[in-house]
Amino acid sequence: MFFEVENLSSVPRDVYRSATKTMEGSNMKLVATTVALFLAFACTSLADDGTESLETLISKLETVISRTSSDHSRNDPSGFRDIDFSDATPKEIGTAKKKLREMIAEWNADAKKPFRGLKPKLLAAAQKQMRAREFDCDSRIDDKHVNAIIAFFINYPSLDPRILSLRFVDDKTVEIWTGEVRGPLNGEGMRYIARFEDGDWIVRSAGCWIS
Repeated sequence: MFFEVENLSSVPRDVYRSATKTMEGSNMKLVATTVALFLAFACTSLADDGTESLETLISKLETVISRTSSDHSRNDPSGFRDIDFSDATPKEIGTAKKKLREMIAEWNADAKKPFRGLKPKLLAAAQKQMRAREFDCDSRIDDKHVNAIIAFFINYPSLDPRILSLRFVDDKTVEIWTGEVRGPLNGEGMRYIARFEDGDWIVRSAGCWIS
């Protein structure tokens, strides 16, 4: 959990109900993030230490969550915009903004952690193979798009770097298979979907495979 409160009874009931409603249908990490923001807003008072608006920070958090979510949940509402700050004091606004910055940093840090704790040498070797394009690539995918997808994997090492193939789906969608094939019916890995959104290729998890 991002934020701890010793006595949950100190949380106003309307805030608790709103947080509970926001949690419905969300993944566990998003639940923790949402509840943390509600609790921080309700239970602490810190001076604002930045110039970015709440709207800007919420948008940044929504962007990093969308980029690191699974493909099927990429458009799920975050719930952050359901929080009513209209009557908040400057100190309460400062509290919320501080917590948003912490959440953005934590989500970004998680995205930088090596896939399943992959050792540095193995990660470097896999990234070297990626850059050398030692994988099967559909000829319908433009080289610049392949390079952009590889760059995304490099920037987000929490993705499985052991790319096996890139498959063309349409001009804005690529299916990616990663992992290791040790022999007939002896392998495992991940399936990803890369989508071209707002001028960038974004890669998200679409499940795992095993044989």
